[in-house]
Amino acid sequence: MSSLHPEIIAIENELNDILSRVEKIAKEVMQDPNQTAFNEQILAEIVKHLCIRISAYLQQSFRILVREYAKKQNSPILYKYLMRSEYGKDEESGSNPTRENIIGLLNKLDTSENWSKSFKKLAENNDLLSQLDDFMRVRNKIAHQGRPSSGVILTVSDIKRYYSVTKEIVSILAGICI
Repeated sequence: MSSLHPEIIAIENELNDILSRVEKIAKEVMQDPNQTAFNEQILAEIVKHLCIRISAYLQQSFRILVREYAKKQNSPILYKYLMRSEYGKDEESGSNPTRENIIGLLNKLDTSENWSKSFKKLAENNDLLSQLDDFMRVRNKIAHQGRPSSGVILTVSDIKRYYSVTKEIVSILAGICI
């Protein structure tokens, strides 16, 4: 696999730091019998926020990898086309990094479909695609419910698992694209 781009590493470092702090807070909330339900609710909302941040990490990382691929091809036009087409409205905002969107963009990058086949094969080996689907369902429920408490119960352990899945997916994509 290819090493990760410095921008991706910086995003990961920031998320690692936030996750570490949230884990510490979660331990304090769970160990202190005097903690109120209010503190548990705040922790639950922080965990939901992390879910959205992890989705953004995957989306940003994929954009960085596509940008770097386009640079290697010496084609900023290619980058703009790819980002405006199947994977979003423009390079600043776009669709969620779902299985379909990732595979669709890989197919545009490599019309022989070798990249998407490699991605699917590598990701299916570790059940990453179904875990990505699960993560995107949770993320969308949180993001689109329209109120702070969306009925989604997430734990810090869930978020760590989803983050691990997205990091594995980014690593696979880096190995394919760069």
